[in-house]
Amino acid sequence: MIISTLAGLMILMPGMGGGIFARKLPNAGAMITYVLIAHVVFAIAQYLLARLVA
Repeated sequence: MIISTLAGLMILMPGMGGGIFARKLPNAGAMITYVLIAHVVFAIAQYLLARLVA
C-alpha cells in the first residue's frame, strides 16, 4: 500500500501536471489526503473481500 501511494504521488501526479506530491496544485494538502484515504479504503475493502471469500 505504501509503494502504490508513493508511486501515485511521485510518478502519476507529475505525469498529469500536478508536480511531485501535487505541489503545483492549489489544494496539494487535500489531494495528498484524498490519495491516502482512497488507498486505505481500498486496502480495507480488499482485506474484507479476502476474508469473505476464504
